[in-house]
Amino acid sequence: MLWKETQESNQYDWKYVKYLTQILHESRTKEDIPYLMHTIRTTAMRNVANILNPGLYCKSYIGTKHLIENFQHEVLNVFVRINLLIEKKSL
Repeated sequence: MLWKETQESNQYDWKYVKYLTQILHESRTKEDIPYLMHTIRTTAMRNVANILNPGLYCKSYIGTKHLIENFQHEVLNVFVRINLLIEKKSL
C-alpha cells in the first residue's frame, strides 16, 4: 500500500480527521446548517489533529495523506454548501 493511501500514522490524529470528515459529509448532505456551523466553529483551527505536521508533507512531491486531502476538500465543500443555502434563503 502506498504511503498516501495509508491513513494510520503517529504523525497526526488520523482517527479524529476521519471522524470529522464523516460528520461534515453527513451534515452537509442533510443540509443541517446549524450543526455544520457548530462543527466548523468548534473544530476550525489551522492545525486540527496535527494535520500540518511537516513530516506529512515531505514523503511525496505533491500533497499528503489522502485522508487529510479528503478532509480539506470536505471543509471546502461545507463552506460552498453553506454559502449556497444562505443565498437561496436570501432570494
